[in-house]
Amino acid sequence: MQLVIIFLLSINISFANLIDKTIAIYGDKIITLSKVERIKSNIAARNKISNIIYKKSKYSTKEITELLIERLLIRARLKTVGYIISDEQVESQIKTTEQRLGVDRKALLEFLKSYNISFNEYFDLIRESIEYNLFIEKVIRPLVSISEQEIKEKYQRQNKNNGKNYSYTLIDFYVNKKYVSKRNYKNLIPDLKKFQNSGSWPHYLRKMETNVLQDIQESSLSDKIKKSVIRTKIQSFTRPVIIGKQVHIFFIKDKKIADSEAFLANKNAIQNKIFEEKIGQLSSTWFSKERKKYFIKTFY
Repeated sequence: MQLVIIFLLSINISFANLIDKTIAIYGDKIITLSKVERIKSNIAARNKISNIIYKKSKYSTKEITELLIERLLIRARLKTVGYIISDEQVESQIKTTEQRLGVDRKALLEFLKSYNISFNEYFDLIRESIEYNLFIEKVIRPLVSISEQEIKEKYQRQNKNNGKNYSYTLIDFYVNKKYVSKRNYKNLIPDLKKFQNSGSWPHYLRKMETNVLQDIQESSLSDKIKKSVIRTKIQSFTRPVIIGKQVHIFFIKDKKIADSEAFLANKNAIQNKIFEEKIGQLSSTWFSKERKKYFIKTFY
């Protein structure tokens, strides 16, 4: 009788294995096909709850299996550096989320049910999310380096049609146009050059004033001034520009490529994009190296 029972049990175990296929082995842990299929069935909820892990709305069996292996690799690394996420920490995070959203546990459970995900699955997903954030912060982030040049080059690749923006240091010489006769207009620049050498003004320019404009971006200049400035070489005077009642002549003291207003407005977004790309690249490299330390077998 005992032999019969043992035989029947062995049949049941074999049958169970046929039903629930092993899709991967990680050390002494088994990842089953049923678990992978279950995750695929509520991927919409996972994408909504933890977009940092489940970034897509659809995954293949292989992709889900690899994600599960990565979660185990992360947990193993965090454990070696003293980070073990307790149930209390997970529960605290869930309560914080409930407070932030203004819902109670009953409402949360109803939400999870509508997305075909159990509270236990949700609990595990929150733990994995905390672990993933710790992994990025403690393991990957220290490896990321982003230079100013990288940000500028990516911006230029994304905005090929945007011309370069220049920054100028200008000395603005200006005087009321009533002091400048038509005959003297042609003498303005030669007389200003003489002033540079002698330090004295011709009589008709005795009311002239000066103003230093430091690091003025080309994009911020009026069309009238810009047209005159961009035609002029460094260490030279522009043609006279009449603005209101004033005659202006600008001396181009310095000219350099500057960060455009559009670049500055998008700089943080570009930097974040580069960071995300590098996080992805470095994480992929890290997982490839780390999995060599463990016995991992997959059966796709």
